[in-house]
Amino acid sequence: MISKYTRGSKIHRALAHIGILPRDSMELVKMINFAESSSRFQKQIIEPLKNDGFAKWESGKLAITEKGKEKLLEMGQVKTRLPSVDNKTNHIPLNLRDYSSPVTRAGADDHEKYPSRVGDSLRYRDGRVVHL
Repeated sequence: MISKYTRGSKIHRALAHIGILPRDSMELVKMINFAESSSRFQKQIIEPLKNDGFAKWESGKLAITEKGKEKLLEMGQVKTRLPSVDNKTNHIPLNLRDYSSPVTRAGADDHEKYPSRVGDSLRYRDGRVVHL
């Protein structure tokens, strides 16, 4: 029989995440990118970890046990997978965003002081219209 604990599998990644810090189910679903139903998540990830003694519930969060730490060492480190950036919307996932404000280049707002030309008139941002 093939072991469900294979290197790089979702269950391996779940074990690695709870090895760092106890997590609740919703956090774990997002961290391992589990796209199926929550009942399948319970059946395929949570129950095997608990039944095999690798994890236990503590204060509403799943935490790794000593047996789980040994299994994690045996399986090795999980390769880090960065979420892909959606090229259509240029969306950067939350965990990759820098929450500090971006640096504004000198002269980046100079365009605001110049009018837009529409036909034979110049239209300023403050509402003025100058006919040529």
